[in-house]
Amino acid sequence: MKHDLDKLSSDQPPFAPVQEVREKLHSVLSVLETLTPAPKYSGDPKDRPTEQHIGAILKARRNRDRHFPAHLFADPAWDMLLELYSAHLGQRRLSVSSLCGGSGVPPTTALRWITTLEKSQLIVRRNDPYDGRRVFVELSFTGVEAMDAYFQANSIASI
Repeated sequence: MKHDLDKLSSDQPPFAPVQEVREKLHSVLSVLETLTPAPKYSGDPKDRPTEQHIGAILKARRNRDRHFPAHLFADPAWDMLLELYSAHLGQRRLSVSSLCGGSGVPPTTALRWITTLEKSQLIVRRNDPYDGRRVFVELSFTGVEAMDAYFQANSIASI
């Protein structure tokens, strides 16, 4: 494609397509840098729980509230870890607001638990490279290892 250099504005470099590609590549690389590497699952892969297994556990925990007073089983940290593990297994990302909404507790309580889990190095927050208002939360490497070990030790996948 030929460009008439005389028609280019003074603030536009003659190689704008190269600059655009460079900027897009930088954007893609910044997203890749935010991904937490997944630890190797040490058990038999067929015994590893799936996103559906974890979803069933979460559903059962929520259904429990229809039969018992909710305050008897308040455990937002565990629910958050389950949500994040499910997202990890399904290769999905959760925003802080989504995680708070699914925790079953008021947002301020959920945010305190997120901070506690982060200080315990079980989760990490990552800024959305495309939307400065949004923050994602995911299991850390340590968090994935801990959840894998828990489910491996408890043979949850066989349920």
